[in-house]
Amino acid sequence: MTSETTGYPAARVVLVPVDSSPHCERAFNWYIKRAHRIEDKIILVHVIQPKYSSSTGGIVVEHAVTDFSDNVNESIEKGKRVLEKYSKQCKKYNFEHTKTLRADANPGHCIIKVADECCASVVVIGCRGMSKARRTILGSCCHYVVHHSGVPVLVVPPSKRSAASFIAEVKEAEMIE
Repeated sequence: MTSETTGYPAARVVLVPVDSSPHCERAFNWYIKRAHRIEDKIILVHVIQPKYSSSTGGIVVEHAVTDFSDNVNESIEKGKRVLEKYSKQCKKYNFEHTKTLRADANPGHCIIKVADECCASVVVIGCRGMSKARRTILGSCCHYVVHHSGVPVLVVPPSKRSAASFIAEVKEAEMIE
């Protein structure tokens, strides 16, 4: 893809959802080392899920809220720190980038919305490597983005797991039942 006026490659808008997980960091680093082009514009997005818990008859129920309680303010500050961490990396390499902090009960939906708003060329996202059963029960932001995105999605898988970590995950899943 080249610009018709200059003949140089057209700038890509690369949306990178970020959080504090090692999977996200792995995806970001993979993009920086293997896919970044000098003309790319990176959009870092962090989605907070505003929630509060209320006890009703011994059951904890989570609800999305719109007020700015202490819990929400804490989430906003944490989100700003996460964005700043990745922004520092972009500044270190002199990459053009912007930071976006959003609040939404469904991070996957919000990522798709931001990708549409900023006319993203590609979304770069990490995945946790959950089993099909866990993904069905818990849901997966990465899975949602892959299946609902109108632009290509570059999924960076987790590093290979050791047999010991797989066995520990199976034992943990057995305890849930």
